[in-house]
Amino acid sequence: MQDIRRTSPDGDVPPHCNPVTRSDSPKPPSVSRVRFLSELTRLRTLESFQHRDFGVLWVAIFCMSITGWIINIVTGWLTYELTSSPLLTGLAIGMGAVPPVVIAPIAGVLIDSLDRKKVMVAAMASYAVFIAAFGLIVIFGVLQPWHIFAVSFLMGVSGSFLRPAEQAVLANIVPKKRLVNAFALVAFAGSITRLIAPAVTGFLIAFIGPGVSIMLACAFVLAGIKLTLLVRVPERESHQLRPKTVLSDLQEAGRYVKGSHIVLAMMVLTTAMLTFVSTINMGLMPVFASEVFDAGPQILGLLVAALGGGMTIGTIAIATVGDLRRRTRIVLITGAITALGVIAFSHSGTLLLAFPIIMLYGATMVMTWTVAGALIQSVVPDALRGRVSALSVMTVAFFPLGTFFVGGLAQFFGAPMAALISGSTILMVIIAIPFMFRGLWSYRAGDSLEADEEAADDNSLDTPDKLEPQPA
Repeated sequence: MQDIRRTSPDGDVPPHCNPVTRSDSPKPPSVSRVRFLSELTRLRTLESFQHRDFGVLWVAIFCMSITGWIINIVTGWLTYELTSSPLLTGLAIGMGAVPPVVIAPIAGVLIDSLDRKKVMVAAMASYAVFIAAFGLIVIFGVLQPWHIFAVSFLMGVSGSFLRPAEQAVLANIVPKKRLVNAFALVAFAGSITRLIAPAVTGFLIAFIGPGVSIMLACAFVLAGIKLTLLVRVPERESHQLRPKTVLSDLQEAGRYVKGSHIVLAMMVLTTAMLTFVSTINMGLMPVFASEVFDAGPQILGLLVAALGGGMTIGTIAIATVGDLRRRTRIVLITGAITALGVIAFSHSGTLLLAFPIIMLYGATMVMTWTVAGALIQSVVPDALRGRVSALSVMTVAFFPLGTFFVGGLAQFFGAPMAALISGSTILMVIIAIPFMFRGLWSYRAGDSLEADEEAADDNSLDTPDKLEPQPA
């Protein structure tokens, strides 16, 4: 009998398990299970799950995503309850985006120099400590607004290491041809938790209190740590860590991003989305729930859950399509639809209209994030992956600026006007990007990416990919 437990170069579960057996021989249960899993992973939507380590990492990311949404909902609700200020509510949630401005570049150098999985585990452990402290403060009834800002800031410090390390590890355990699918499945983990966790958290706040809800989030972090420890990351040649060359290491990554039209364009677009769309989703949803729709935490949870529902649909669509050659075109089109959706949401006025609009732009928003992130990771050399990922994470610094801007608009002109201005701004940015980066619209994945790989293999890090117009 052919050994069905063999491994393939692309992962631990072979894409085709066809053991040669006699028709009159009984099939062992283990063979049936392997065949079932093989058939399941043949679906293009789930093809990255062929790789055992991706599956384990995906569950860990799922746990961390649950934690993130519980903390976001609780933080937004507690801040608005304590301050009654839309501006402070947005700033409290966005405070975690401040640390990456300073810490993310250094984190990128460490991620390229140290064991990336260990960096992830250390960051997650610090998350658990900060969340547990936050929960105890709330449970004992001594919460003050500054506590919320402090915890959000400290979690931002941890996130400066966790997010780029997570992206680097993901790119190390999944073949490049499946990166779009893998990123879509990771986004699916976030969207499905956005669909479920916010609604559940809203009811948890109402029935068991915010303190217990926070401690539940901490338990999910501990589960994520346990799972991450089980991930097997292939050995690689690490970048040598030398304190004297940290600045030059960062400059090397900066030159790469500046010279790579693909990476730079995707960073500009995602930064704009983060500044003008994420601030609506996270900073102003409590304001819309309370002032526009005259509702409580239950409706807040359902609004965010509707966004998660749309994101779930979007991630499934991208994962099913699989490898995309016109990735930049998909990013621009879905980004434009997202901007139009935010504009429509600002005019919705009623929950009956708000829910479908949120679901629509949630689907296109996650498509934009997913394809842009996969595109960046597919062209960046592994030796620079941690630093470039960290520079990408640095763009979250624009989130608190966005919350300040959008929150200020909501404070003086109302949440609907703030959403209208934000949607219009992101639409103008998207229209301008093809003119800023010529050739972006006609760019196709394939030969250019292979050339980038050859350049990376030759250590040609100072001559990153250049976009050349290609016939449609």
